[in-house]
Amino acid sequence: MAKQFPRNVFQAEQRVLDTCKRPAFAQVVMYQYPRGGQRVTGPSIRLAEAIAQNWGNFIRHSGTRTTRR
Repeated sequence: MAKQFPRNVFQAEQRVLDTCKRPAFAQVVMYQYPRGGQRVTGPSIRLAEAIAQNWGNFIRHSGTRTTRR
């Protein structure tokens, strides 16, 4: 599949940036919350989903995995 549809990194990056320019989406791509008198901020799972979607030829697994010890 990847050989038939090679990834163009520059186009993928541009699609992610275009997605993040949408005002409604831009509000949910970052999180922040107070912790110890400071604000903790970072990228949200929604940003990771947008990157995965626009990257192409990407297999993602969701859910949890339990291992025995």
